[in-house]
Amino acid sequence: MTAASSTVHNPHVPQRSALRIAVIGAGPAGLATGHELLAHGFDNFTIFEATDAVGGTWHLHSYPGLACDVWAHAYTFSYRPNPEWTASFVDQPEIEAYLQRCASEFGLDPHITLNTRIASAHYQDDGFWRLETTTGERFDYDVIINAMGNQHTPRYPNVPGINEFQGASFHGTRWDHSVELTGKRVVVVGSAASAVQIVPEVAKVAGELTVLQRSPNWIMPRRRKFYTDAQRDRWRRFPVIMKAIRRVQQFLMSMVHDAATLGHNRAKQFEKRARAFINDAIPDPQLRAALTPTDPYGCKRGLVSDDFYPALMRESVELIPEGLRAVRPTGITTENGREIDADVIIFCTGYRILDYDRITIVGATGQSLADAMSTSTEAFKGIAVPDFPNYFFAVGPNGLPLDAPYFVTAECNIATIVGLLRDKQAAGVRSLAVKPAVSTAYNRQLAKRFPRYSWASPSCSSYYQDANGRTPFLFPGRFKEYAALHAESGLHEYDLQPPASGIDIAGTTLTYPTQFRDGQSASGLFLVDSARANELIADSGFRVAEVAPGRGLLAITGVHYTDTDCGEYDETAQAFFVVPVGSHRRVPYMSTWAEILRGRAASFTWKLQVTTGLSQQAGLRMWGFPKTIEDITFERAAGNAGFRLRMDGQDVFRYSVLDRGGRTPAPVTSAVYSIIDGRPHVSHLTQRYRDTGYRFLGGELELGEHRMADELRALGVGRRALLASWNGSLAFSMTAPTALAGTTVGGRQHA
Repeated sequence: MTAASSTVHNPHVPQRSALRIAVIGAGPAGLATGHELLAHGFDNFTIFEATDAVGGTWHLHSYPGLACDVWAHAYTFSYRPNPEWTASFVDQPEIEAYLQRCASEFGLDPHITLNTRIASAHYQDDGFWRLETTTGERFDYDVIINAMGNQHTPRYPNVPGINEFQGASFHGTRWDHSVELTGKRVVVVGSAASAVQIVPEVAKVAGELTVLQRSPNWIMPRRRKFYTDAQRDRWRRFPVIMKAIRRVQQFLMSMVHDAATLGHNRAKQFEKRARAFINDAIPDPQLRAALTPTDPYGCKRGLVSDDFYPALMRESVELIPEGLRAVRPTGITTENGREIDADVIIFCTGYRILDYDRITIVGATGQSLADAMSTSTEAFKGIAVPDFPNYFFAVGPNGLPLDAPYFVTAECNIATIVGLLRDKQAAGVRSLAVKPAVSTAYNRQLAKRFPRYSWASPSCSSYYQDANGRTPFLFPGRFKEYAALHAESGLHEYDLQPPASGIDIAGTTLTYPTQFRDGQSASGLFLVDSARANELIADSGFRVAEVAPGRGLLAITGVHYTDTDCGEYDETAQAFFVVPVGSHRRVPYMSTWAEILRGRAASFTWKLQVTTGLSQQAGLRMWGFPKTIEDITFERAAGNAGFRLRMDGQDVFRYSVLDRGGRTPAPVTSAVYSIIDGRPHVSHLTQRYRDTGYRFLGGELELGEHRMADELRALGVGRRALLASWNGSLAFSMTAPTALAGTTVGGRQHA
C-alpha cells in the first residue's frame, strides 16, 4: 500500500523500532493496534491481511442487506469520529469505506501487507516467532498481536447430502453474486443475525422463499433514521455533538447488559417490548407463536430489524419452524420430513466462533493454541495465554463486555498490550508470558460470575457457548469493571525472560544464526554498545569508533556456500568500525543523525529468494527478489561507476559510486576488526578483499518511480548512502556515512 498523507506518529515519542511486531488482521482491531503502536513509538510492525483490502469482516462479507446492528456513532474509533454517516444504522459499504479511510489517516498504509494469509506461527528457542504464509514465505517477529475477528469461518449444518445439491448453494457470509435469484425457488436455512438482513432482500426478487427456523430470536425494532446534510455539516463543525450522541448510544447499549442479567427487571422490559413488536407486525397467531422465543432475553444475540417480520408476511414467503434434516439433489428435507424443492440454498447458519485452529500457533512448550483452547477456552484479561510468550489477542476469550461497543473494548485491550510492550522494552527483557497461576486465578473468578447471565445458562444454546458448554465469548460484567482490571495490568503478572546472549543493538539484542539455507546471505549496518564491543576486541590494538556517545557501528554479513572448491559451509562475519587505540579520529557521518541513533538499515537481497533471520532479528527491513533479475543494468562512465535497478519496467534506483582518483570502490577508513568463526581477524580493505566480491561503496542514490522506491523513501533512505555488496546481496545504510570501514566475509580461504 502507498504511504499515507497524514499520520499519528509523534516525533517526540522515543522510537522502539527494534521490536518487530506482527499484527494479524486489518479489520477494526488491527487498525486500532497499528494506531496505538505508532502513537507510542513502535514503528517496526507489519499488519498482515489475508484479503485484498482493509476492512476485516466489512470487506470480506457483502451479502445483500448487510448492515451494522450497532448505532453508527458508537461504532467508530474513539479518536476518529465520523461526521459522514448517512443514517443511525449504516450499511456495509459505508463501514468499509470508513475503515479504509482510517487506515490511511492513521498512517498505516506502509505497514499493511495484503493478500498474505498467515498459516502458522511457531515460537523459537531464541525468543522470537517464526511465521509462515500459505504460500511458504517465512517471517520472524518478536511479538504477535492476533487481531483477527471472530466472524470469519462459516459454519454449515452437519446433515446428509449437503454436497449433493444440484443447484446453487452457498453460505450467506460468502455470498455468490453470480447466482441470479430473480424468480427462483430459494431456501434460507437459519433465521438469526445474517438471515434477518438477507431474507427481506431475497424476498423482493425470489419467486418462492422458504425460511427454516430452528428456534426463534428476540428481535427489537431498528427504527433507522437517515441523517440530513445539515446534520452532517453541524457534526463537522462541532464534533462535540457527535461525542454527545456517542455517549447516549453507549448508555442505551448498557441496558443490554442488564437485560441479559437473570432476574433483572430490564430483561422483562426488553421481552415485553419485543413481544409487542411481534404482535404489531404479525397478525397470524400461528406465525406469531412460531416467532416468539421461549428462552430468556440475552440467551442468544439480540437482533434488530425493521423489515424481517414484514418480509415474512409476503405471499411468496413461508417460514417453517423446523431445522434441517437433509439436503437432497433437488432440495431439502426438514426436521419433520417435509420435502421442499429448491433452485438455490443459502445457509445462514452462523460462524465457528473463536476458531483457534484457523492458524496453527505453537507456543514455548510445543503445544498448539488450538489444543490448549480445546481443554480450557480462556485467556487472561482477554489478551494473553500462559506458555505463549509475546503473543496477544486484540480481543480474545471473555474479552468483550456486552455493554460497550466493539471499538471501545478493542481499544482498551490494545492499550494494555502496547503498555506491556513499553514496559518490556524499558525492562530490557526478551519476552513475557502471563503467569499460569495468575491466569488460573483470574479465570476462576470469572467462572463464579457466569451464572448471573442468561447467555451462560446451561439451558441456553447459542454461539456464546462452545461444544463443552463453556462460555468463552463475553466478559461477565460491565465494561467499567473490565477497564478497571486492565488499568491494574503490569509486568508483575507475567513471567519475564532475560535477553539472549549477543551484542546489544539499539536497545535490544541481536543474536547470530548458525546456519543459512543454500544461497542465502544477509548484510547490514547496525548501532552497537561501544563498551561491550570494546571488551570483545580488547587485545586487537583497535577501539570501536563512536558515532554517538556510547555507540559504535557494526557491519554484519552471513552466507551459505555450496558448489565451491571448499564444499558446503556457512560463513558469518561481524565487523566493527574501529580506529587505532590512542587515536582521536572520529568516523565521518552524514546529516541524518536521527537515523544513526535509531540504528535503522534496509537491505535488498536476491539470488535465490534471499532472506534470513539475521537481518530480521536486528529489525532490518528486507525485500525478497526473484531468483533472477534480468532488468539490472550496469552503467559506467569515465572516473565513475554504478548501476541501475529496474523492476516491472520502472526504475527502483540508480546508484553512482563516489570515486577518488579513478579508483572504484572509493577508499574507506583504515581498518576493520572482524570476528570470523569465533576468532579475531584484523584486516585492511585491500585489493585482495575486493577480489572476494564483497565491497562497501560510498555513493549517491537516486530513487525512481517503482513502489519499492516509495518504501525506501518511507524508511528515510536519503540521497547519500553506504552500499554493502556481496554476491547478489545489497544492503543500504540509512545513516549514509560515506567513508566507513568495510569488511570481508573472510571464509576459510581468506580467514
